[in-house]
Amino acid sequence: MSERPLVVVTDHLAEAGVEKPVLDGIADILLLQTGDEKVVAARGGAADILLVYHDIKITAATIDALPRCKAVIRCGVG
Repeated sequence: MSERPLVVVTDHLAEAGVEKPVLDGIADILLLQTGDEKVVAARGGAADILLVYHDIKITAATIDALPRCKAVIRCGVG
C-alpha cells in the first residue's frame, strides 16, 4: 500500500479528469463510481479524504465506517 493519502471519489465518474492533475504525485485516487452510500462504507474504509459529487447522501453511519477519513468534501459549483 502506498504511503500517500487516499482520496476516494464516490460518484459515477469515468475518470479522474480534474482530480488527477491536482493530486498526481501527492495522493492516490480511487473512483468508486457509485451513488450508494453502502458501497462507500464497504469499499472506502481506507479513505483519508472523501470527495462527494451529485446526489449521494453520506450519513453518520457511513462516516463511522471510514476510520481514517479526515475530510468529506462536497464538490460543486453554484
